[in-house]
Amino acid sequence: MTLTASKLDKPKVAALVLKQMQRAEKTVAKAFRAFIDDQVKSIIAELNASQAAVASVLFNPAEWDAKLIDTMQPVLGKILFEGAVAEILLHKKKVSDLKATTATEAVAEYDLDFPFATELPTWMIDAVNAQLDDTFSRDYWQAINETTRDDLSTLIRGAVEDGLPIADIASRIRRDFGSVYSRARAVNVARTETTASVNGGHMIGMQRLEDAGLVTGKKWSSVLGNTTRTSHAKLHNVKTEGVAGLFDLNGVLVPFPSHPDLPAPDRCS
Repeated sequence: MTLTASKLDKPKVAALVLKQMQRAEKTVAKAFRAFIDDQVKSIIAELNASQAAVASVLFNPAEWDAKLIDTMQPVLGKILFEGAVAEILLHKKKVSDLKATTATEAVAEYDLDFPFATELPTWMIDAVNAQLDDTFSRDYWQAINETTRDDLSTLIRGAVEDGLPIADIASRIRRDFGSVYSRARAVNVARTETTASVNGGHMIGMQRLEDAGLVTGKKWSSVLGNTTRTSHAKLHNVKTEGVAGLFDLNGVLVPFPSHPDLPAPDRCS
């Protein structure tokens, strides 16, 4: 699901945004898998040190909440910036009001590496920061680590019932929380957050273009594949009056696909 400016109502533009989304998704998934791998290493180290096969001893979700945000914020911030700049460049316009001094701070904070990073204007930095603040204020980030705790509790309970010693419990954790587990969770998180960040970034660009009289609205584009939800397919090609216009997805008004205001069934890809 992608967002395009209504004046750029061309298949190749939607395809370009989709390609950007696919590239970004790989980056998000890689970061999240590394985060899960660090959790597994920590759990096993604590298990070996404490010799206590108790999930609450081995893993405290609250201790990982800040680490999760520290891991994901730079990645999603970069995607937002890229989306905003890409939207403006799609209109063959230069990013105006460029000030390298303020942009340098954003580059350092988000570890950006694309060529125009040092030319990011203040208005774009402020808009990206506001969206990041909103994104990471949501409760679902805490739920990610709570899911890890719950999965660990289930695993340990089964291992104890099987009478496994500590060394074998550690082996089971490595196996069950290994690549298959981390990949499955990473794909879900990456698809959802990438869709939100790419679309959110493009909307930031659209808002600036609208101020300049270059954009009058936006359009919802769905892939229309076998897994596309009916409610999402119904919004395909729906346009808004003005960039701030909202889409009605199952009774929830949102500015773009995968917006954090949506419930999980309509947000998660």
